[in-house]
Amino acid sequence: MNLDKFKYKTTFSSQLKCVIDKNSDKYLAKASLDKLKKFIPEIDLDKQFDFLPISSVGFHINRANLNGDTVDTKTALEIKDYFIQKYITFEHRRADGAFGLITNLTFTEFDSDKELKEDEIKDKNFTFSAVIGGLIWRVLNPQLTQVIEESNDPNSPNYLIASISYELAFSDFNILKIKGSSRDIEDGEIITNKEEISKIESYLVSNSGTGKLDENTKIYRILAGEVIPLGVSIVQHPANSSPGIAINDDKKILEEKTKSNSNITQISQNQNNSVIENDNLKNKEINKAMTIKTIKELTDENLKECKASTVIELFENGIKDADEKWRSEKESKDKAIAELEDKNKKFMTEAEENKKKLDEVSKKVEELNKQALAKEMVEKFNTRMTYFDSEYELDDEDRSIIKDDIKEMTDEVFAAYSKKMGKLLKNKKKGQKKDEKHIMDKEEMDKNMSKASVNDDTTKKVDDTTKVVDGAVDNAQKANSTLPNTNSNINEDWQSKYKDAFKFENCVEVGKLRK
Repeated sequence: MNLDKFKYKTTFSSQLKCVIDKNSDKYLAKASLDKLKKFIPEIDLDKQFDFLPISSVGFHINRANLNGDTVDTKTALEIKDYFIQKYITFEHRRADGAFGLITNLTFTEFDSDKELKEDEIKDKNFTFSAVIGGLIWRVLNPQLTQVIEESNDPNSPNYLIASISYELAFSDFNILKIKGSSRDIEDGEIITNKEEISKIESYLVSNSGTGKLDENTKIYRILAGEVIPLGVSIVQHPANSSPGIAINDDKKILEEKTKSNSNITQISQNQNNSVIENDNLKNKEINKAMTIKTIKELTDENLKECKASTVIELFENGIKDADEKWRSEKESKDKAIAELEDKNKKFMTEAEENKKKLDEVSKKVEELNKQALAKEMVEKFNTRMTYFDSEYELDDEDRSIIKDDIKEMTDEVFAAYSKKMGKLLKNKKKGQKKDEKHIMDKEEMDKNMSKASVNDDTTKKVDDTTKVVDGAVDNAQKANSTLPNTNSNINEDWQSKYKDAFKFENCVEVGKLRK
């Protein structure tokens, strides 16, 4: 059977032991067991002496057990028939195998042998009991069988030492909330709202809680959803409030019991099974005080002297301790994780802020680099244009062409370009034009000096010419005031004398000087 679909499982066991005052209450307990005998399976023990028929209160309906779990009427009716032929184990140790099976289940009035029919309990929420009948195979565990038999004897030290506890698997649950000491559904409030349940479920005993919302308000778990019976177990500490297992103990049955025990012992010997002596089954051995406190202290030797319930208790305590340790460690880890997450959030926030700042700085640096590059390009451009202006006689057209060519050149490309332009602009080189003009001026000066036949000192010639012209002008003015108005010819010698002074080339030179 696949039990993975069932989210929860309960064993309905507890660490509380039912204590009966053997001097005052033994007869009351005996009467309680007598009420259960009518539900013991009827079989032919003459032929099936290897069976021990039993009956016991398996659980109460509409009442929370000591583990804080509750079965309501609706669920009880649904699962009733599914108990039949399910296993009977010892102390919920399924791994050790079953040594019996369930044969019948009957609903009765609480603490009574009055059987209740389905129509009497349907849609009701009062408390009633589920009585389980079953068969134990003596041959599988003769020792335990004998302990069960002794648990029915008020004079035995093992009286009421054994009870029934059942196991259920279920997929969901509701919560019963009760004020006061009652554990009955009819006295409380049933909570089915999942949101409300999630708020208080941590207080459940099944979740390691106290089972209390406050000092006067208790909560219990009501099994819900899909529920399936797994079986029952013989335990020393039942979770229900009706301890004890009933057997047939009339004279005839006792004779059959003695006969069957003898035969079973013989079978065990033939199979070379290790059988504990009857003395070891007595209460003084079963209830022997143990000083073992932890599972680690168990040895092969002291394990033989331990009650099964003691071992179970050690395991449960070990699990509880381990659970507490795990919860403590988990809480510490969760706290550490929360702190790390908080630090991580702060780090991410700071990282995001730093990224923004870095982006801003990067933009500023990029802008500065662009400005610096632009400045560098401008400086290079000016330097290159200055170079061409200093080397060549350039007009506006030349400058426009060169400007477009060199504005984005690398140094390597410009070096090649300037070399090429040196060849193209060789006729416009500034030094070459100056030399040619100087040669032309000298040749022209030599020609003028030859024609004029004057002194080599050009400066003196210009001064003398200026004096002659000025004198001539003055004399002309004087003559004009004294000479008569006649048409007589100018003296040829005078005219000839100043002829050279008014040569075209000499007048040009004088004009230049006066300016």
